[in-house]
Amino acid sequence: MVQELLDPTFDPRAWVPARRRRLLLVAYIDLLLFSVPWALFVSALEAAFPGLAGLPSATRFLVFALIEGCLLRFRAWSPGALLLGIRFVPIREHSVAIDRLWQGLVPYVSRHTKERESWYTLLLATWTLNEGCKSLVRWTLWNPPVPFFGQATDEVTSAAIYLASGVFEVAIAVWLYRVDLKAALVGVPYNLVQLASAVLSWQLWDAWVAEMVVRRRNYPGLPIREGEVEWMQALTPELVVGALAVGIVLLLLAVPRLRQAAA
Repeated sequence: MVQELLDPTFDPRAWVPARRRRLLLVAYIDLLLFSVPWALFVSALEAAFPGLAGLPSATRFLVFALIEGCLLRFRAWSPGALLLGIRFVPIREHSVAIDRLWQGLVPYVSRHTKERESWYTLLLATWTLNEGCKSLVRWTLWNPPVPFFGQATDEVTSAAIYLASGVFEVAIAVWLYRVDLKAALVGVPYNLVQLASAVLSWQLWDAWVAEMVVRRRNYPGLPIREGEVEWMQALTPELVVGALAVGIVLLLLAVPRLRQAAA
């Protein structure tokens, strides 16, 4: 049957149907973004009511599914859909499976967006968004104050550093989803600053790791395993520096696509 589009402002020539894998990516992006306010909520809840500490992990997914379902059902919108250029168009034909799934809405993606992006930019953006969301909430977990440019920090300063890092990383991810050259122009210098800080703090990482392991194991009430601190101390500085170096290389590899989109 032929689908009847009910939105007179919709131009089918400028849009293409969104594939299921793109919709799955929308759901994952929404889950990452939801994890930030959820972590803040759980942290505040545990501080106010210690007896509620340790909510089952399934609770987060149930609450997310409820909110995501309401957004898509009643608003035909979600942050992930916005970032990936998806628009839900109302139709009248009710026999196709996609219509039953979306309650009379068919997801389309902007042809302009599809032509500019690549799966490389999408994956890099999602990886960066994941790191940014984690940075935004690390200060609420067991992490001790992070060393910065060779100096030890206190809890408040460390929280500010984590929050600033998260804001930068989320912004870089948004620019990558939009295939905007600012992702590299901001992202490469940002990672270079982080890399310089990590290298200058080299002598402080062992003490930081030792405290982090203790806090992490104490959080669920578990004993420290034999050799765990030493093993983490041997790996953490190299992993931090290596991850930042890889991040710079990955952004540089995206520059040709970003420049092409900017032309």
